[in-house]
Amino acid sequence: MGKVQIFYIYADNCKDCEKAKESINIAIKQSGVECEFKKFNFESKVALNIAINNDIENLPACIIGSNVFQGQDFEVDKIVKALNNTAK
Repeated sequence: MGKVQIFYIYADNCKDCEKAKESINIAIKQSGVECEFKKFNFESKVALNIAINNDIENLPACIIGSNVFQGQDFEVDKIVKALNNTAK
């Protein structure tokens, strides 16, 4: 089984983005799942393509498998569940 890929879109100097990143890091530790945490500034072409392909309208945003988190929807237990389900 490979690493679970996490695609994270953020803005510089964004307090909500920092909180979300902390929640993701806590969830990674709690889940014990091996992850590849890919971070993209929202102004990059890659971030824009990810956002368009996943109907993302708010920052911060994160994709884990088929799960999309955005805005303030970054509860650690939901992220852990997404990591565990994606790792299966």
